[in-house]
This record gives sequence, structure tokens and C-alpha cells, in this order.
Amino acid sequence: MEKPVVRDGILQRMRRPTGPRILDISPPVSVKAEVWPGDTAFTTRRVMDLADGCSCNVTTVQTTVHVGAHVDAPLHFVEGGADAADVELGACVGPARVVRMPRRGAVTREDLAALDLEGVERLLLATRKAGMPARFRDGFAYLEPDAAALLGERGLRLFGIDTFSVDHPDSKTLESHRALQRGGVTILEGLDLSSAAAGEYELIALPLRLVGCDASPVRAVLREPGVPARRGGLPRGARARASSAGAAGGRIPEHNPEEGDDVELNSVHGRFQLLPTDRVRVSLDRPANVMLLDDANFKKYADGREYNYFGGHSVTSPVELAPPREGAWTVVVDADEDQDVAVKVEIVGNA
Repeated sequence: MEKPVVRDGILQRMRRPTGPRILDISPPVSVKAEVWPGDTAFTTRRVMDLADGCSCNVTTVQTTVHVGAHVDAPLHFVEGGADAADVELGACVGPARVVRMPRRGAVTREDLAALDLEGVERLLLATRKAGMPARFRDGFAYLEPDAAALLGERGLRLFGIDTFSVDHPDSKTLESHRALQRGGVTILEGLDLSSAAAGEYELIALPLRLVGCDASPVRAVLREPGVPARRGGLPRGARARASSAGAAGGRIPEHNPEEGDDVELNSVHGRFQLLPTDRVRVSLDRPANVMLLDDANFKKYADGREYNYFGGHSVTSPVELAPPREGAWTVVVDADEDQDVAVKVEIVGNA
């Protein structure tokens, strides 16, 4: 976490590091990466090298656009189809469901019809056992064409799979690719879903803007849903205290550590009207960020987005802050290293 120093009258900027866990579902791309037999393997060549006295390292890469996790563009299987630069980006970002279906052969229409896909726009199918690498010699799961057609009928925007293709490895017509494209379903192949439990996530898998190319590698990730009780890092008890303080006529009750009222990490200590002649005096038993946030920036803080605040990092106690302007301000104490901090808050100045 950024540790700014408290300077009265200076607006600081900070990005909260807390939030849902991100799962990388992209297999590593290296010289060991398997590509379709006959396609271009991944190789690199250092064209500038610091070891040779050059000003920097510069590497050239040669490989297929179907390496690793990748999005297939319609141009891959339709003459004159849209290229990777025209893939619908909205399909590649948003809520997604991971379903585990261990398999080395066909995924049928009946298999998919048995799933509850109500409201699902992005389906990721995990077919390989945990720890089992994707190898052509082991065989792999694929969609039968009528199963692919069903996904379009159900209104899916994207289908992803942890294998080399949505079609049978011997297919020459790529009927499942075509069925998905006719149904408006974007195709995402080559994922590594071994670390993703079945359930709901947010998918981010953006292709490169490769003009004239029939596919694009992606860095595919899943973001786990947040925990409602600690959304934005704000404890439920702290929010309750803030609500009671706001009802107390704009003066927050003192939180005295000696009375056992230790306040949790990332705690809200009140929203109230302040004048520039008021001062917020905060006593605390360990270093922490002491912040005044207006309503707009407090909402960003609670949502885990970048926000502006007045205040900074305090290593001494007490610290006093004066609001830069009249208005409604929320006092937030954000402790170091996920530790709880005992806090006492007083408003001094205009009574």
C-alpha cells in the first residue's frame, strides 16, 4: 500500500490493494507449449542484448496466433470472416460460469441440456483433471455440433474450453466452430482451468487487435466474487458505527480503546458536516492511514476503486486534520498490514 505522509491542505491519491482474488487461467507460453501439429511452434530470438553492450534487451517472437489461451475469430473457419481485430470485446469481459465435466471425448447436446444455463452468458468448460497438462497424445474433449448449436440457442455470448479445439481433432469442416459462430458465440480455447472451482466468476480475456489474423492469444483471468460482509474492505460493524454516528447530530461518539472498543481494519468512523475551522483529532495505537473522504470519493473507496482523500499516513498520535472545505466528510482509518487498530476520534473547533 502507498504510504503518503500527512500534510495539511494536500490532497493525496491512493489505490486500494484489497479485493477479490484473481485466478490466471492462461497456460504459460514457452518453447514447451504444444501447438496444433504442423502449426508454428513458439520460439524467441534476442535481437538486442544488454550482454552485448546494447542499450536494452529486445526479443522477437515467432509462433501461431493459436498458441496458449486464444480467441478464434470467424476468419479462422469462414472465408472473408471477421478477423481478430473485430472480435466483440464485450463478449470477452463479464460474468462467467465454470462447469467441471471431466472428459476425453465428445460433449453432447444432452450433456449441456442437463446444465442450468439460465442467465449464463459465458460458459467455461473444465474437462481435464487437475494437474493433467494438455497433450495431443492424450486426446481431448470437444463439442458435438448440435451441442454447440444449443449454446447459441441458450443465448451464450462466449464459450471457453481447456482443450485445443471445440471441434473433433480430425474434423476438416469445423462444424462446431461454425455452429457457435452462427449462434453469436465467441470461441475461447486453450484455457487452464485446473485452479478454478466450479462456480461464478468475472472473466477477462481480451484479444490483441491483430488485423488480418484469424485468432489472437489472450491473457485470460477469472476474478472471484467479493465477500459481501467485507465489501470494499469495510467491516459490517464499522458501517453500523458510522450509521449511528451520523444519527448523533454530526458528532461521532468517542471510540475509547480503554473501554474495549477496538475498531476493525478499514473502519468508517462517521459521516458528518464539517466547517474549515473544525479539526478531526484521531488517536490510534499503531501507524495507519487517517483519511477524510467526501461522499463521491467514499463511494469509490467502498467499491474498491481509485479515490482521492485528504490526509495521509500517520506514525504519531494523535493526528489532527482540518477539512479543505465545508461539507459532508467521512473519517476512515486504514490500518497497516491487515492489523486491527484501536482508535479514538474527537471533533474539535466549532461545537
